[in-house]
Amino acid sequence: VAYKGKGASNTYDGLTPQQPLSTIAQGLTQCVTGRGDTVVLLPGSITVTAAIAITKDDVTLTGYRNSSPHQRSSSVIVNATDVNTITIDANDVTLENFTLDDNVATATADTAAIAVNTASSATDYTGTVIRNVYIDMEGADTDRDGITLGLAGDASDGAIRSLVEGCVIWDCGQDAIVVATGSENCVIKNNFIKDDHTITTRFGVEVVGTGCWVDGNVIEVSDTSGACVHLAVAAS
Repeated sequence: VAYKGKGASNTYDGLTPQQPLSTIAQGLTQCVTGRGDTVVLLPGSITVTAAIAITKDDVTLTGYRNSSPHQRSSSVIVNATDVNTITIDANDVTLENFTLDDNVATATADTAAIAVNTASSATDYTGTVIRNVYIDMEGADTDRDGITLGLAGDASDGAIRSLVEGCVIWDCGQDAIVVATGSENCVIKNNFIKDDHTITTRFGVEVVGTGCWVDGNVIEVSDTSGACVHLAVAAS
């Protein structure tokens, strides 16, 4: 977005706020895997119509200012298109300090605002951190998840040792946080999950991966067949 009256452009280098890029995708293109690069979202709102795909290791996508747990950020990503808004297919990726305004009115089942490991490639990704991200799903479809860690039903495509901390998932229509099979040793803590009794969340946190820690979350769901925390780990 524009910074102090200067419009963004992908012809800029994006290395300072005075040279802002116009798309998140261009910022991610300029990252180098494993270098520890950060893409910063300046204050304002940007609308995306395709998935924001993070495929390089050790990349951070962050808002302009640090936000406290459970607080909206002034850096906002808006999506109304039937795609996973942010996809992570890489190691040691961090998302923090921004707001996702998720308005996908008609969604393909099990798409999500944030999806970690999206392809059946027998590849595990490790070290995802999702911290202080406010996901507003009011108006999103009831088939839409909030955060999915690992590919559903595929034990060989996990999101191992992921951390989801200090996030808000508001009015999720299906499952707010899903830890899929194969996503071992994940930590889900200090998150705020709430539906509005009209858009009724099914599960606040669904845990299928083994060795996970769920602690300190505030969860309200209204689906009569659902649960705040659903432990679906197989007996084995």
